[in-house]
Amino acid sequence: MTEDLAAGGARFFTFRDHSGRTADFFVYRESGGATRAALDACRTCARWRKGYRLEGGKMVCIYCGMHYDIDTLAKGIGSCVPIALPVSQAGDRLHIAAEGLEEGLRYF
Repeated sequence: MTEDLAAGGARFFTFRDHSGRTADFFVYRESGGATRAALDACRTCARWRKGYRLEGGKMVCIYCGMHYDIDTLAKGIGSCVPIALPVSQAGDRLHIAAEGLEEGLRYF
Protein backbone atom coordinates (compact mmCIF):
# COMPACT_ATOMS: atom_id res chain seq x y z
CA MET A 1 0.00 0.00 0.00
CA THR A 2 2.74 2.47 0.84
CA GLU A 3 5.06 1.59 -2.03
CA ASP A 4 2.98 3.52 -4.56
CA LEU A 5 2.62 6.65 -2.39
CA ALA A 6 4.98 9.30 -3.76
CA ALA A 7 7.13 11.49 -1.53
CA GLY A 8 5.13 14.60 -0.69
CA GLY A 9 1.91 12.74 -1.45
CA ALA A 10 -1.08 11.76 0.64
CA ARG A 11 -4.18 9.58 0.43
CA PHE A 12 -7.37 10.17 2.36
CA PHE A 13 -9.45 7.42 4.01
CA THR A 14 -12.42 6.95 6.31
CA PHE A 15 -12.47 4.63 9.32
CA ARG A 16 -15.87 3.27 10.40
CA ASP A 17 -16.30 1.72 13.84
CA HIS A 18 -18.69 -1.12 14.72
CA SER A 19 -21.54 1.34 15.46
CA GLY A 20 -21.14 3.21 12.17
CA ARG A 21 -19.35 6.33 13.44
CA THR A 22 -16.63 7.59 11.11
CA ALA A 23 -13.27 9.30 11.42
CA ASP A 24 -11.42 10.66 8.40
CA PHE A 25 -7.64 10.33 8.21
CA PHE A 26 -4.82 10.47 5.71
CA VAL A 27 -1.59 8.62 5.07
CA TYR A 28 1.32 10.65 3.75
CA ARG A 29 4.94 10.20 2.76
CA GLU A 30 7.66 12.64 3.72
CA SER A 31 10.40 13.53 1.23
CA GLY A 32 12.84 11.34 3.19
CA GLY A 33 10.58 8.31 2.67
CA ALA A 34 8.93 8.00 6.09
CA THR A 35 5.24 7.11 5.86
CA ARG A 36 2.95 8.52 8.53
CA ALA A 37 -0.74 9.00 9.27
CA ALA A 38 -2.87 11.73 10.83
CA LEU A 39 -6.50 12.48 11.46
CA ASP A 40 -8.10 14.77 8.92
CA ALA A 41 -8.72 17.17 11.80
CA CYS A 42 -6.95 19.32 14.34
CA ARG A 43 -7.87 20.24 17.89
CA THR A 44 -8.52 23.88 16.91
CA CYS A 45 -10.65 23.67 13.75
CA ALA A 46 -12.22 20.19 14.12
CA ARG A 47 -15.60 21.57 15.18
CA TRP A 48 -16.09 22.95 11.66
CA ARG A 49 -15.44 19.48 10.14
CA LYS A 50 -13.65 20.77 7.04
CA GLY A 51 -10.37 18.82 7.23
CA TYR A 52 -7.34 19.36 5.01
CA ARG A 53 -6.40 19.25 1.37
CA LEU A 54 -3.01 18.51 -0.18
CA GLU A 55 -1.69 21.41 -2.22
CA GLY A 56 1.83 21.40 -3.66
CA GLY A 57 3.40 19.23 -0.93
CA LYS A 58 1.61 21.12 1.84
CA MET A 59 -1.40 20.21 3.94
CA VAL A 60 -3.82 23.12 4.01
CA CYS A 61 -6.63 23.49 6.56
CA ILE A 62 -9.80 24.02 4.56
CA TYR A 63 -11.31 26.11 7.38
CA CYS A 64 -8.54 28.49 8.47
CA GLY A 65 -6.10 28.23 5.56
CA MET A 66 -2.99 27.34 7.60
CA HIS A 67 -0.32 25.61 5.46
CA TYR A 68 2.00 22.89 6.77
CA ASP A 69 4.88 21.40 4.83
CA ILE A 70 4.29 17.65 4.70
CA ASP A 71 7.79 17.06 6.12
CA THR A 72 6.96 18.98 9.32
CA LEU A 73 3.57 17.45 10.17
CA ALA A 74 5.05 14.79 12.46
CA LYS A 75 6.65 17.49 14.62
CA GLY A 76 3.17 18.68 15.56
CA ILE A 77 4.16 22.34 15.71
CA GLY A 78 1.42 24.85 14.94
CA SER A 79 -2.03 25.90 16.03
CA CYS A 80 -3.87 23.88 13.41
CA VAL A 81 -1.63 20.88 12.79
CA PRO A 82 -3.34 17.54 11.99
CA ILE A 83 -3.51 15.09 14.90
CA ALA A 84 -0.89 12.37 14.40
CA LEU A 85 -1.85 8.71 14.53
CA PRO A 86 0.55 6.05 15.81
CA VAL A 87 1.70 3.76 13.02
CA SER A 88 3.98 0.81 12.48
CA GLN A 89 5.26 -0.46 9.18
CA ALA A 90 5.99 -3.99 7.97
CA GLY A 91 7.32 -4.07 4.45
CA ASP A 92 5.01 -2.02 2.24
CA ARG A 93 2.10 -2.23 4.70
CA LEU A 94 1.32 0.52 7.15
CA HIS A 95 -0.54 -0.52 10.30
CA ILE A 96 -2.69 2.03 12.11
CA ALA A 97 -4.08 0.82 15.41
CA ALA A 98 -7.88 0.93 15.57
CA GLU A 99 -7.57 2.37 19.09
CA GLY A 100 -5.98 5.55 17.72
CA LEU A 101 -8.76 5.95 15.18
CA GLU A 102 -11.43 5.21 17.79
CA GLU A 103 -9.97 7.91 20.05
CA GLY A 104 -10.10 10.28 17.07
CA LEU A 105 -13.84 9.76 16.59
CA ARG A 106 -14.52 12.62 19.02
CA TYR A 107 -13.23 15.10 16.44
CA PHE A 108 -15.84 14.09 13.84
